[in-house]
Amino acid sequence: MPISISGTGKDAMPETKRTSSAPILVISEDRLRAVLQIGEDAPPETVTSKALSELLHDYNLVFEEGTLRRISEIAALWATSPRNLREMVVEGTPPIPGVDGYLRWIPEFDPDNRPAPVKTENGRINWYEQSAFTTVEPETCIAFIEPPQPGTPGVDVFGDSIAPKEGKRCSVQVDEESLYVGPGDDIHTTIGGLIDYDGKKLQIKPILEVKNDVNFSTGNIHFDGSVTIGRDVLDNFTVEATGSIEVHGLIEGAQIICHDSLFADGGMAGKDTGTLEIGEHLYARRCNGFSGDIGGNAYVRREMINTELTIFGGLDISSGTLIGGNNTICAELRAGTLGSTAGVKTYLRVGYVPDVSETLTKIYQALVMVDERLTELQQRKLDLLARIQEKNDRTASEEIEYVKITIDRLEDKKRRATEQFDALEEEFESETSGVVTVLKEIHSDTIIQMPRVTLTFVQTVKGPIRIVRSADEDQVRIEDVQGEPLVIENVARVQHHFEW
Repeated sequence: MPISISGTGKDAMPETKRTSSAPILVISEDRLRAVLQIGEDAPPETVTSKALSELLHDYNLVFEEGTLRRISEIAALWATSPRNLREMVVEGTPPIPGVDGYLRWIPEFDPDNRPAPVKTENGRINWYEQSAFTTVEPETCIAFIEPPQPGTPGVDVFGDSIAPKEGKRCSVQVDEESLYVGPGDDIHTTIGGLIDYDGKKLQIKPILEVKNDVNFSTGNIHFDGSVTIGRDVLDNFTVEATGSIEVHGLIEGAQIICHDSLFADGGMAGKDTGTLEIGEHLYARRCNGFSGDIGGNAYVRREMINTELTIFGGLDISSGTLIGGNNTICAELRAGTLGSTAGVKTYLRVGYVPDVSETLTKIYQALVMVDERLTELQQRKLDLLARIQEKNDRTASEEIEYVKITIDRLEDKKRRATEQFDALEEEFESETSGVVTVLKEIHSDTIIQMPRVTLTFVQTVKGPIRIVRSADEDQVRIEDVQGEPLVIENVARVQHHFEW
């Protein structure tokens, strides 16, 4: 609170009680304001311009241009009508405090700024790509630590300097496992992920946690790391991750892309529009209406309905049912039930080996064509020989030489193709499984294609049974758990073909 000054100079002691009606100066505690206080009963000789000027000089106050004019105005005002006055006569300059250091974000990585909307080629906003998350790639500069700025000193009413409050260095704690600070106080990421800053600690989280649905409030997710979703993934949205994806709710007709595994605890109902691109394994409660590729094994607990999946490992749905669709399983298939009592066509390809199967089929088809051509040429050769013997046909003699050269060339081509085919077939047999195990039953209209043979079931077969392919004879057998064979012709049609 203001204090009155009764002594002389800036070191005078304040007094708490006024002892006369003469003018006094009141100096503020911060020494930035000097207020002249005059009572209505002050002696007139003490309220002249000269007397008031001497009072300011006695206290060593700053006497600037305009101060005398101000004092004269106050004296004239009081002389015209004596009354109690409180007028500021000298004002200091307050210090300007320094600016604290702060975190200056590269604009696109500021967590408080939602990423700019993505526009299509025709200029419209793609609301599905309006992301709510600020993510970053490895080795990216995301922010700078700006140093504190010094303050500007002030001047009090006595002309002395007032030290400013200095700015503090930015106190951000940078996580050393996911970030590093460069020589220019530039902050770089060492891993990709979600930028997480709570005002104190800055880090990159390799796991993106979405508490609710993936919908228009989140936008599509494209994340360098793993993703956990607390509820559903709605129709037409995309979730893409370089790590794994875990969804606790339902996955609707969405696009799921992950380099690692997908954990679909709440199940999958793709409505025939959902797609999968999984680098490792699928673990799902149920999987309906999805198409796509699974790089490893698929483990489904309850049901698969109308899926079109290529599973590069095995499929284990031993406690559930697989109905409809068209699925390719490269390794072993274990199922509770295949097909349904309603006779829904359920197509399965088992024992497929990526790339090798297609190459074997193409080489085999080429060999068949070569054999057919060789048969034609051998017959043509015989016909030409007959003409030469009967008629000594000179034209036939010239043509037969061409036919012999062509036969030799095709025989060489056939030999080389056969060697390649035999090597690939050996590789194929070492990699394929060709085993189907069914624990409960296989219903009619279930079609199982294995290398070079297809079974179409015409009636229900009770399990547990195993369907095993014989590589040597290109045959299949159906056997019970004791290994006893069943008469396959009683339950299925067998069709041989030339696809591996």
